[in-house]
Amino acid sequence: MADIESIHSALELYRQTNDNLPNETDRDSTFGNWETSCKLGSTFMEYLDPYINPIPLDSLNDCSSSGGGSFYAYYLYDAVSGEWTSNPARYFGCNFNGDLAIIAFRSFETDPQNPRTQAHCDNRLNPDPATCYTGSSSRIANTCRYWGNEFDYALMIRP
Repeated sequence: MADIESIHSALELYRQTNDNLPNETDRDSTFGNWETSCKLGSTFMEYLDPYINPIPLDSLNDCSSSGGGSFYAYYLYDAVSGEWTSNPARYFGCNFNGDLAIIAFRSFETDPQNPRTQAHCDNRLNPDPATCYTGSSSRIANTCRYWGNEFDYALMIRP
């Protein structure tokens, strides 16, 4: 958890300095084009180097499968790319407008002592991560998305 908090703090410093959040630099097609810490030959979140050095990596840092492994991941949902171009937050059912980013990790090495609320958006009357699915997707467009359905921990950052 400390690594994710450190990365989150560095992202906030980046945002304050640059007036936006960084784009992913080396997307991993195996994991839905997220920037992952375990992609061979990549430098994970190197744009944070002025704010945190070294960039923390998962101690196992294993991308052994798309449904498993142990790694960190980052994704920026911005109004420039993707099917959510006009308003990413509303596309995922958030109660705010604009861009958002997710920093996440898969596979706790130990059970967290103080689990936190997972990053999610859900504008339904009775929010529930168990019912936020359409087929194989963990979202319902313009209604909800729970990144905790895809990762063991996910933190949302709003510009």
